[in-house]
Amino acid sequence: MITLEQCKKTLNRGERKYTNEEIKQIRKYLMLLAEMENENNLGKNHRPTMQRRRKCKDIHKETNNTRHLQIHHDP
Repeated sequence: MITLEQCKKTLNRGERKYTNEEIKQIRKYLMLLAEMENENNLGKNHRPTMQRRRKCKDIHKETNNTRHLQIHHDP
């Protein structure tokens, strides 16, 4: 697994800076996507399970909610 520090270094290269919590959520989301892609490539599953789809949607919602709060609460 890629470390939080490696993720932080990669994600914060640009102008936008991410919090540790945002980085953890992004890393978690990407790990789930990689797991689904790996399963598809191995022929185990041709479609992601509903449980994994829900996890991805939940992470996406969390990330959007965090950004929404950040945008509207910055001084």
